[in-house]
Amino acid sequence: ARGLPGNKGEVGTSDSTTHSSCLSPTEFDKHISAIKSEAQILKQHAIMIEQQVKVANALRSSIENLTKILESRDDKSFPKVNALQTPIINNTIIPIVEFWPPTKVWCPWRADSCTQVIPRPGQMTIVMDQSEPLGFELYLSISDDPTNTSYAIYLAVTMQQIQISKIVDGLTLDINRTTEHDHVLHEGKDLYWLSLDYTTLLVKYGQGEDDTFPYLFEAIERSIRHESGWCYKKLKEKSTRFGKSNPRATYLRVTVGMNRGTSPGVPYVLEIWPPGHYSPIHSHADTYGIIRVLYGEINVKLYRTLNVKRKKPFHEMTLYKDQVTWLSPGLNQIHKLENQSPNQTCITIQAYEYRNIEVHHYEYFDYINNDGFSINKFEPVSDMDYVEFRNIMITEWNNEL
Repeated sequence: ARGLPGNKGEVGTSDSTTHSSCLSPTEFDKHISAIKSEAQILKQHAIMIEQQVKVANALRSSIENLTKILESRDDKSFPKVNALQTPIINNTIIPIVEFWPPTKVWCPWRADSCTQVIPRPGQMTIVMDQSEPLGFELYLSISDDPTNTSYAIYLAVTMQQIQISKIVDGLTLDINRTTEHDHVLHEGKDLYWLSLDYTTLLVKYGQGEDDTFPYLFEAIERSIRHESGWCYKKLKEKSTRFGKSNPRATYLRVTVGMNRGTSPGVPYVLEIWPPGHYSPIHSHADTYGIIRVLYGEINVKLYRTLNVKRKKPFHEMTLYKDQVTWLSPGLNQIHKLENQSPNQTCITIQAYEYRNIEVHHYEYFDYINNDGFSINKFEPVSDMDYVEFRNIMITEWNNEL
């Protein structure tokens, strides 16, 4: 009996000719290679899709955050003019204009929502006031055509880096770029600003609060004079910092930022000098440094050597508000600072940096002790971080001590 081919349990017919479906090793290897190649392509496509989804989600989140910020602010009319701060340039009154983006989501990458003109010739500062950290770009062009690349200034700020560039005839040239923590986008609320000055041809970028507390210097003066003030207490505590007790041989060191290892201690320091107070004669370990007076005046004496038997300066000068002095390896390294004013505090901002950050450095300042007979080393520690210090001054001022 002959059954249907392939039925289970039945005998089927068979052809006398045998056809083999097996591949040769060479053909098999070719098929495997093709399959692997296709799998790799599919994997790359999957990665690209995943990246695009992440970018889309991040963009959506950014727009949602920006929308919440814009919706949360009161409806404001613009521009606003502060008549009390109206400068005069070339005998022409130039109002200071405060600009807010439209109440809609303001997307700099959309040509129909960019700001065409900011009426501030000569100088301009743009401030990005962020309640939440949101990476951003500013593109300032001489043309209202977003495709025109004849000349533009470009700023990009992210969590990873900040970049300032200029674009000339389509060619992008870096002005500055850094990944340093102090300059990139920070967590939480902060201000980021870009300043342009046509007269000096300067482009500046920075962070920090605007002048929302204009009484900082007055608050410091009060804190120094009142026994309940933080400054008064800290100065009293430091009276033996340079040897035997001497209340006049004291000053306050308020650091700005973090220790980067590029200088003795934190490189940026706000120093506060009450009337009649001074530093010991001291050296600066062959660092570069610059000192600027922010408030009051400071007397500077320079010495040829740090020697208890040779304490006569070879040069002396007094610096006033906004004036600057400097030091470098081998020059102006040994000095004494003194506030000779009988009634006004002096406040200076100072910055220091090693000659070469690749080698081991001496991390102290040597000084002549208060007794005048010995030389000791001073570790430049901070009395307090600036942010915390400022908050204390605001609290003291508001509470009237």
